[in-house]
Amino acid sequence: MAEESTFVPVESISPEDAVIQEETTTVADESTNVEIPLTSDGGVTKLILVKGSSDESPQSGDKVEVHYVGTLLDGSKFDSSRDRGDPFVFELGKGHVIRGWDVGVASMKRGEKAVLTCRSDYAYGASGSPPKIPADATLKFEVELLNWRDTSDLFGDGTLIKKVVKEGTGWELPKMGDEVHMRLAAWLAIAADADAKPFFRNWRRRQDVPFGRQFTWKRTGRGRRDDENR
Repeated sequence: MAEESTFVPVESISPEDAVIQEETTTVADESTNVEIPLTSDGGVTKLILVKGSSDESPQSGDKVEVHYVGTLLDGSKFDSSRDRGDPFVFELGKGHVIRGWDVGVASMKRGEKAVLTCRSDYAYGASGSPPKIPADATLKFEVELLNWRDTSDLFGDGTLIKKVVKEGTGWELPKMGDEVHMRLAAWLAIAADADAKPFFRNWRRRQDVPFGRQFTWKRTGRGRRDDENR
């Protein structure tokens, strides 16, 4: 039976520890063998072991695929996706992992391998994650960013691209068959003029819509505003 991960669950983290803060700073030096601070308070640092193969980094909301080995400062290993032979996939920037990971992985390039050192307030905090991670522990993770998928490409083929203009409120999403009330305006993709007028508007009236748009609404929260390119 495959060993179960001790790192993936975050239910034991307090809500305060799980909040993702915009504390990343510009990385001035990405050479190897140099420890780079990723936050203004020094809570997360990165030591690049192998440089990435591109200039792009994943964005918040992207599904990233990584291999990792987690250790305490004394070198004792508490978790490893490599030992399980199964890369770890998570949605970046959404609080599904510890804060140090959301900050650190967002700074990485495809194919990059680095050591992320996460102070306890960017890891499991005062509660730790018993039995392997004690309270107030600073953790080290050797992370390799294998790949990621841009979740704004809703079908993965470039036919429907969504850009969030304004985040919605709450956690509920509409289900298939629900009646939704929305504001809709459409422009021709070739109309680069910012003052171009939409060729179609729909203000809170019932109307059949293409499947692609129905698919998008199922993933749109209350009050959220999206731009889509088809």
